[in-house]
Amino acid sequence: MQTSTRLLTLAILAALSTSAAASGPAERALSQLRANSAVVRGAQGDVFMAKGVIMDADGTEHVRFDRTYRGLPVIGGDFVTHARNGVIKNASLTLASTGRPGLAGRISADQAILAAGIDFGAGFDDVSNAEKVIFARGGNPRLAYEVVYSGMRADQTPTEMHYFVDADSGSILDKWDAIHTGKPGSGTTCSGTISAAGNGRSLYSGDVVINTQNCGASFEMKDLTRGGGYTTDLANGTRGTGTIFSDADNIWGDNTVANRASAAADAHLGVAATWDYFKNVYGRNGIANDGKGALSKVHYGRNYVNAFWSDSTFSMTFGDGDGVTYGPLVNLDVAGHEMSHGVTSRSANLAYSGESGGLNEATSDIFGTMVEFAVNSTSDVPDYLIGEEIYISNPGLTKAFRYMYNPELEGAGRSKNCWSSTLGSLDVHYSSGPANHFFYLLAEGSGSKTFANGSI
Repeated sequence: MQTSTRLLTLAILAALSTSAAASGPAERALSQLRANSAVVRGAQGDVFMAKGVIMDADGTEHVRFDRTYRGLPVIGGDFVTHARNGVIKNASLTLASTGRPGLAGRISADQAILAAGIDFGAGFDDVSNAEKVIFARGGNPRLAYEVVYSGMRADQTPTEMHYFVDADSGSILDKWDAIHTGKPGSGTTCSGTISAAGNGRSLYSGDVVINTQNCGASFEMKDLTRGGGYTTDLANGTRGTGTIFSDADNIWGDNTVANRASAAADAHLGVAATWDYFKNVYGRNGIANDGKGALSKVHYGRNYVNAFWSDSTFSMTFGDGDGVTYGPLVNLDVAGHEMSHGVTSRSANLAYSGESGGLNEATSDIFGTMVEFAVNSTSDVPDYLIGEEIYISNPGLTKAFRYMYNPELEGAGRSKNCWSSTLGSLDVHYSSGPANHFFYLLAEGSGSKTFANGSI
């Protein structure tokens, strides 16, 4: 990766890395917004809440805000102010109007739940109450109900579908899933507090050092040096948190799928490497920047060819693949991809729909690739492919979930290299193409290239 990647790193840092809202910049911005909210298309009844502050090297202050209107969340009303010398110069936002709807609505909460349920179908496990919101993603803001249906898809992927139902017409304005997948389609009982260095015999990265917890007579796969994040075995189930991996000699796996700890070593390593990347490059202390580690669950479902991040459980989950075409989805860039979904949810909070969803997916692909380059393993040589190691037979590494150097190779051409007005209608794993391509060109430039897995 060329020196130009340093510029990309700075750009990503400015765009997505957040820290706790510093009282100075946040209070200055809030004071100015109270005096003049026109810069963010404010209306009487709007309330702004600072969520994060980024300080550039030249002193420019970027403050991210959420917005409510008369106590209701405004979906699509968030914005970022940009200030120099303490004075707001402009703001980034998508809200297009100062108009606000009435708060009565013509349909009831029960009718909104029914409208969302008709779209979701019968196979749900749980449904939330219908909560009123202001929906302001595109066009004029409307009063809507937010309803969340939870269940399981046919391919074993859990779903937490958020529906936004027009409170006047009952039509569905938008919907997205809080489960962020890698492709289309119980806790510790140890009372010890001693960190140990284990020998992970992984599937994709060879023999590696992983951080574990010394429990006296045994060891557990819990990383005390990175917020207590731990890895569990779901035993091919689809519910619960699983059982934490425990071992007597602190040797985990045997480099084959026959040993269940081999895949766990990969996942544990990938999460640790991603934590270190965000900490060393951006100063971010864990997914939520609060120093707390997350749960990683391996051996999910049966023949499950995917991995996903869940906001509600603050966890990453990895399937075993089908054992024929795909192996376990625990390689380095996939682990980095899923953990980065958590970082995005706690910073930019990009909706998993339309172009926003494509940027969400691309951000995870980009950070997963950056983690791969940061580790620079000889067993998993850095490249601009996502998931290429997952394929059981892949001579020359010609197959991958995504090709960042040429996204149009994905999905029989369904992904795109460049932006168009129809991009937002694609699956988020395909609308990610332009941003992935952008990243590759910034890192390597145009023209022919030669990598360990071939030439471009």
